[in-house]
Amino acid sequence: MLKFQDFKAYGSIRKTKIAGACGVIIALATLGIVFGSNNVSADEVKPTTPATTEVAKPTTETAKPEAKAEETVKSVESPNLDSAVEKAKSVGINVTEKEKVGYYTEAEAKEDEAKQTKDIDEKIAEKEQNIKEIKEAKAQNSKINADNKSAMDKAGLKHTGDYPKDKKTVDGYNAQAKKENEANEAKFKKDKLEAEKIKAKDKAIMEAKGLKFTGNYAQDQKAVEEWNKANAGKVIKSIQTGLTATAKTSFEVVSGASKTVAPDYTANVIQGYARNTNLDANFNNVFLLDDKSGTAKIKVKNTSNGDVTLTFSNITPSAESGFIRSYVALWAGEDGGIGYGVFISAGAGEANGGGGVDGQGGGGASGGYRNDRQGWVKMVTVGVLTDSDNVSEVTVNDVDSNQVIDVSKLDGAKVTTGVNITQSGNSFTANDSAQSQSTAGVLDSNGIGWSFAKGQKINFSFIHSNTADTSFSIVGGLFGRASQKEIKQEPISIEKYNDPKYTPKPMVSIKPYVAVPKEKELEVEYHKAYVKEKPATPPETPKKPQTPEKPKEHKPELPNTGTAESSLGFAGVVGVMTTIVGVAGFKRKED
Repeated sequence: MLKFQDFKAYGSIRKTKIAGACGVIIALATLGIVFGSNNVSADEVKPTTPATTEVAKPTTETAKPEAKAEETVKSVESPNLDSAVEKAKSVGINVTEKEKVGYYTEAEAKEDEAKQTKDIDEKIAEKEQNIKEIKEAKAQNSKINADNKSAMDKAGLKHTGDYPKDKKTVDGYNAQAKKENEANEAKFKKDKLEAEKIKAKDKAIMEAKGLKFTGNYAQDQKAVEEWNKANAGKVIKSIQTGLTATAKTSFEVVSGASKTVAPDYTANVIQGYARNTNLDANFNNVFLLDDKSGTAKIKVKNTSNGDVTLTFSNITPSAESGFIRSYVALWAGEDGGIGYGVFISAGAGEANGGGGVDGQGGGGASGGYRNDRQGWVKMVTVGVLTDSDNVSEVTVNDVDSNQVIDVSKLDGAKVTTGVNITQSGNSFTANDSAQSQSTAGVLDSNGIGWSFAKGQKINFSFIHSNTADTSFSIVGGLFGRASQKEIKQEPISIEKYNDPKYTPKPMVSIKPYVAVPKEKELEVEYHKAYVKEKPATPPETPKKPQTPEKPKEHKPELPNTGTAESSLGFAGVVGVMTTIVGVAGFKRKED
């Protein structure tokens, strides 16, 4: 393939270097011929007879050399290259157009321009990719900047757009927020625990009444108010608050005593000689202590709320009394009370105020133990233990005049006293205004009651004592109808609670900006291609034949010595050669 720069050629002088050399050689050969044939000296010329006839001219004229048509170039249509060039310019590529390049064939020209188009397209793709990456990086940074600003604005932080500076601000904020969150979380957990405790209690209260606990205080409080409206103040009959003796109640020694026949004076010491006190008492269950100052355990069986174990100990006589035996009488009162009467024997002898066989005083003897006298009792300790763990009401019913009850282990109960009872802490004293008749189980003017909010096993003791030194017995009553008092439904209530809220301070997070690629400075060069073509030479037009001229007759001339002719002939040959050589040299120079 040959490619060349644009040029024009004229006429028939379009020779190669080889053709030019051949022309010179031919010219020289011709010159030799001329010189060989005409170079004759004057001495050699011989006179001749003048010609009488002219040589006939050719019938046709010799054709003159015709000038060839001017060579032309053909442009190649380059829409793809032009389009690529314009697009390259539009994307910012520096474009330089170079000198046109010619080819012998259109295929070669188009191949050249196709390669140029491909090269330019590759540069365009590189530039477009660079533009795209820059645009994407800037768009990403714009979003990062907006996100960072939004995050900082929400936290009340000033956004500058300078990442290192903003990062320092955010780090300081996060450190402080973490510290505050830790403190607030600890408080939240504490408040939450307290609220859960209150909720648990409220839930138990509501569910005990058949109400559904929702955990929404306003809703739960409304449910409680509706329940109170419908139920508060009504008598509760289904709740067993205490216990009572029944027709099946019996008394059985556990330890420290034995059942015995009641002494004849038993009624005198318990009901009085006038039989005007404790009229519900009977003496079918009288127990003699094994040790007069020892402990006797007696079980009261088949009450309305399980069995009860009674313990009698520390029976103590008055200072002036005889003392040889201790007795306990137990009975079931008409109203379910469990009556007890503690008395002693002062020994044999007559009743006296300060004498007797043992030097001690005592009351008159009667009945089976006629030789015994009633002793004067000062105090006894009574213990009470229920088998049931659902007793909420306890009563001591018959505290006679000038007697004292000192109680232990009944803390936490609501205390109710009769009008003749004076309370001082856990000590209760009856005045001397009247005798009690409440061993049957009625909590009257000389009774004491203990009410617990919740049923439980009752285990307590009390000291029952006389302030006088001449009392023949200590009489009292436990439980009974007084412990089964009507209980009205109290209104229920739930405690208000506050559900703690804890929203930790959010940590602020910002992103660093991405690197933006540098803009690429790209350059491309291109040139247009063309095809050099030579138009076809039009056919030569035949020339019209000419009639030969008749030979002219020459007049006789002197003979030609050859000198002049030779001189002229040489000069003409030299001129022709000069012309040929000059043309050949010019052609070589042009080539």
